[in-house]
Amino acid sequence: YGPRALSPAVRALYIDTDPDALDAARRGSVRDRLAPLDPDEIFAARLNRSAHYLKPRFNGRNLIEGWFDAQLLYKLPRTPTTMGVRLFGRLAFLDHYRALMAKVQAELEAALAGDALERTAKRAGVGARTNRPRVYIVGGLAGGTCGGMFLDLAYATRSRLKRMGYDHPDVVGLFVVPPADATLTPAHPLGNTHAALLELNHYARPDTAFAAHYDERNGSVKDKDAPFARVFLVPGTATGAI
Repeated sequence: YGPRALSPAVRALYIDTDPDALDAARRGSVRDRLAPLDPDEIFAARLNRSAHYLKPRFNGRNLIEGWFDAQLLYKLPRTPTTMGVRLFGRLAFLDHYRALMAKVQAELEAALAGDALERTAKRAGVGARTNRPRVYIVGGLAGGTCGGMFLDLAYATRSRLKRMGYDHPDVVGLFVVPPADATLTPAHPLGNTHAALLELNHYARPDTAFAAHYDERNGSVKDKDAPFARVFLVPGTATGAI
């Protein structure tokens, strides 16, 4: 539909921890027919050095207390990346929670602005069926970033939508998975995918509730429902990357 300004109800936000992937998103790729993303469409959830996560926060506790093995922090390289470790992906989400969810909130509000639906419907040549937002969370479950933060991102987004008055948030998961074959997919991405799907199945159960405390200021999220209204699994390569 052309530039985002012409279809403001359809928006994209790219989230990553990897500096190289973030740079590639800004450049695009002619060979792969990928247009560069606008800087406003990119959120850099970069990891920090280990000392950053050991500093006490406003409540006197550090970010990893009670859930993360401090010894694992010292495996972070000089330029920190997840190295395919899902715990580091979740750590990045927690570290950037306030700024990231403020950005998600701004994108939702922009999509729901008075003339956004009208302009988008005119550009697309179809009528608007509803003003109820639908959020798609898209990524590869074999890696550390999406595999580590997809559930937290889904529940945090559901919480924001509920605050905006949408009692039954429409959050859809679209996830790339590698071949479920140990002869085709290395053990690490295969294990990541298996663990992510186990967690997804766990929180989709009707007798399971989700609870997390991300921030001292309105950062508690509790939800008894499944993280996604619908989930689609898309066959990917042996690395499961997207």
